[in-house]
Amino acid sequence: MSSRLNDAKVLYKTMAITPTVAIATSITSPALDMATVGNNQCFAEMLVGVPTGTETVFIGNIQESPNTTAASFTNVTAFSTVTSSTGANGVQLVSFQRKERFLRFSGTITGTTCNISLAVSVGGQKNEVT
Repeated sequence: MSSRLNDAKVLYKTMAITPTVAIATSITSPALDMATVGNNQCFAEMLVGVPTGTETVFIGNIQESPNTTAASFTNVTAFSTVTSSTGANGVQLVSFQRKERFLRFSGTITGTTCNISLAVSVGGQKNEVT
């Protein structure tokens, strides 16, 4: 019996870029190989907690590269900026057209005694449906 949730499990590949972590410094995830994701249409999800500290600003980006060399990654999409004055618990979703094979998450946090909890995942439609 087919259901929409089962269809999603079969059709889409989703991978966690970062586990749920609390960060106080900028973060860059390891590269993910998206070779099994077809058509290059992808999505990313960022779950973010309330930032703490003074004048905290958090900016998260999904970056892409044809290889895993750190210098070759460029931004492909960005999440909305979260600040200590406007931030709140929430989920941010972005969709984007991937041009390169590898993806990673890059997050920059600034402020005084700042901290934020987050988890990030990316996904896209699989090349083959089994």
